[in-house]
Amino acid sequence: MKTSVTAATLSLCLLLATSTAFAAAGSLDTTFGSDGIVETNFGSNTNNFQFTDAALAPNGDIVVAGTVSNIVNDTGDNCVIVRYLPNGTLDSSFGTDGVVILSSTQFASLSGIIAVQSNGQILVLTVPEINGTFVEAMQRFNINGTPDATFGTGGVVPINVPVPPPYGGDISLILAQPDGKILLAGAAFPPFKSTLPQLTLLARYLSNGSLDTTFGTGGIVSKVAIGEPTTLAVLSGDGIMALSEVGQFAQFTSAGVLLSTPTGGTVTTVTESSQTQTSTFQPNGEYMVQNSVDGPFGRRNILATLTRFKVNGTVDSTFASPEISYGPNVPVVASGVSGIAVDSTGRVIIGGSFSSLSPATSEFGLARVEANGNLDPTFGSGGTVTTQVGLLSGIGKVLLQSNGEIVAVGITHVTTGSTTEDLALARYLAQ
Repeated sequence: MKTSVTAATLSLCLLLATSTAFAAAGSLDTTFGSDGIVETNFGSNTNNFQFTDAALAPNGDIVVAGTVSNIVNDTGDNCVIVRYLPNGTLDSSFGTDGVVILSSTQFASLSGIIAVQSNGQILVLTVPEINGTFVEAMQRFNINGTPDATFGTGGVVPINVPVPPPYGGDISLILAQPDGKILLAGAAFPPFKSTLPQLTLLARYLSNGSLDTTFGTGGIVSKVAIGEPTTLAVLSGDGIMALSEVGQFAQFTSAGVLLSTPTGGTVTTVTESSQTQTSTFQPNGEYMVQNSVDGPFGRRNILATLTRFKVNGTVDSTFASPEISYGPNVPVVASGVSGIAVDSTGRVIIGGSFSSLSPATSEFGLARVEANGNLDPTFGSGGTVTTQVGLLSGIGKVLLQSNGEIVAVGITHVTTGSTTEDLALARYLAQ
């Protein structure tokens, strides 16, 4: 009898251990957080978490940045950095229980854009007050959340990208190159109603925070190209490719020279803005741009679309470019896209929100598209998945872990009628 019970117990344990492995692609990974979902609140004194960016560390840790407001002292917004272990548990070795909160003086609308270097250190774009003046800056944090004193001054490097008058400059993207160098991108904007073109700005820094003088002029490139880049890629030969919000494409050499005719190459690293229309590069240098179209029920029925372009800028007609609704396509629903990633097999995962006005709802929405552009029938329900995380929720960025599993990072409202929002993550099975 004892042997029989032991065997039954062992069989049950094996069944539980393997149940996740046999779940369908697109199912929540129940080994992540609580049944596949993680929510993080930043205390009773804060509300209105705003997501800005997320990235994976080389060891699989998940790093998220955003802002929170102090509702008791009304001290303004604070940039917050959160680090999770690959299983969704807050990394207790980072900051205070996995969280680092910067002072309110270190926040502005484009603050909180991040990158993780190959050694696990975290780079963050911030706007600190230095000598009484707010300036754009990079800050670097060690893997335990403390400022890296070897980077600039006390872990801070002011960003000084000169632009010709009457332009005003702005940096909005950061990319950690595999060789330790740091690439920044942004734009110089002419005055309102000016007919002057926008300038594309690039700046490359060495790992210690000093400008790389082998790049451009003293480490800086300023060219009439595509305006403000919203997606950056570094090629195997250290060249650079960039996309604008509307899919304009430019390529630069490793020295920062703008190519009149892009040649493409093998992509090693990509970063995308989570603040604008989403686009990304494939490993072969082709690129994808997300858009939206009105569905069959009119302008309040919004479907997501995805178009693939060749390096020469022409549309790749072999890609199906489906019109996507994450959930049942009925009147007054919208599928928005704010995250996009390409997996090792060439499949494309897009994520955002699936919302309805009647009643007012918003969920995490995901779709997986095969390399030929068709929705992947093995993923979720005919290629799409929706997940209700809290009351109103949406994805800000999609990350792919080394085993292919999909991590969606975004926000969720806590209670009905409340402005309080939490950071929310969900992980989905890839196979």
